Amino acid sequence: MWVVPEAQKFRNSDINLEFEGKLDQMFMGIVTTSDKAWTLFQ
Repeated sequence: MWVVPEAQKFRNSDINLEFEGKLDQMFMGIVTTSDKAWTLFQ
């Protein structure tokens, strides 16, 4: 995994719990390895 120092500011920011739940549903089952990514629905 590559580290992007500019993204550090987002690590501690709060996220709306409802929005977090939606993101969880959208990206559930997604696996990423190296530079390839796939989902269960591909």
